Amino acid sequence: MDNLHNYNNIKFRMDKSVDLSDLVTRKGNSDAPFRRQIDLWWSGFIIGMRMDRKADLNTIETTEVEFVSHIFAQDLWRLAVIETFAIGKEGQDILTSPQNVIRLANEYALFGVKKISTFVQGETDALQSILVDPTAFFTERLSI
Repeated sequence: MDNLHNYNNIKFRMDKSVDLSDLVTRKGNSDAPFRRQIDLWWSGFIIGMRMDRKADLNTIETTEVEFVSHIFAQDLWRLAVIETFAIGKEGQDILTSPQNVIRLANEYALFGVKKISTFVQGETDALQSILVDPTAFFTERLSI
């Protein structure tokens, strides 16, 4: 993974309509399910990949989040997964454009983040349901 430098100035995106205060730990909200924005984004990416669904970046208002340099420097496996996914979707040539690799990852991640947000905001007894039968819980609610 010696091409990390190619990703240093590329921005990841978040959907502005998603209330991050309910999803990412902040002062005063220790009940949020995610400790860092990258954890939320990554979970959304995994859900988008699993469901093979993506958001249309042209139809939603997004904001930039910067976590590429320090997160990927620590967790190079994330970049390997993103690149492997991008190759599978669009072919080897996509690696010549880091912007297109991240654009594709953002599309899938934002679909998943929206699913997570809708789920968290609408589920009051989620923890108990997850503990009782996690497979059924996620299969039913996320259509996996």
